[in-house]
Amino acid sequence: MYLSLDEFYQHFSQEILVSAKAETAILQAQLILENWLGYNPFATEYQEKLYSNVKGIILLSNYPVIKINSIISLYPFTQKYTYSPDEILLAWQRQDRALCGIVPNSLMEVNYSAGYEKLPGIFKIAFINLIKACYQSGDFDFADLYSPVKDVSSISLGGVSQSFRLGDIGNSSATKLDRLLQPIMEYRRKIFT
Repeated sequence: MYLSLDEFYQHFSQEILVSAKAETAILQAQLILENWLGYNPFATEYQEKLYSNVKGIILLSNYPVIKINSIISLYPFTQKYTYSPDEILLAWQRQDRALCGIVPNSLMEVNYSAGYEKLPGIFKIAFINLIKACYQSGDFDFADLYSPVKDVSSISLGGVSQSFRLGDIGNSSATKLDRLLQPIMEYRRKIFT
């Protein structure tokens, strides 16, 4: 959990909020943050069945990878082959989520842990700011986070008018949530197309 109930009440008045409402707000904010990031940043155990490519490389779905527990080749072998700890180290080489030197075009079962054993402190700050932004008039409104940023300004000189966005974060479809979580943008899952 990003924030305990006690930590929550350090930032919000206990008289205004009942515990159930605070817990719901924390859980909802956690889901929003993880959805925005594209992954669960806490250390978690995973088991995946993945095919290696023609070069014998597998990209694990979750990161950052903490430890590879086991690699088992399921196909094309007639019997399962379990990689030894030395073979696992050789295949992983601490390349974050890539496993190299695996049998090409084969189905592999990989058991591993990924995430952050200790979350960087910026996560807690971003989480508190997320909840604070949603707290208005003693209630939490998370729906407003998905509104586009509307801080537009225009200037007019000699009959020519120019409009522009202030504080743009480089994305023309930026939402309030994007702006709010900008400090942890480097931790967001990157999708390459």
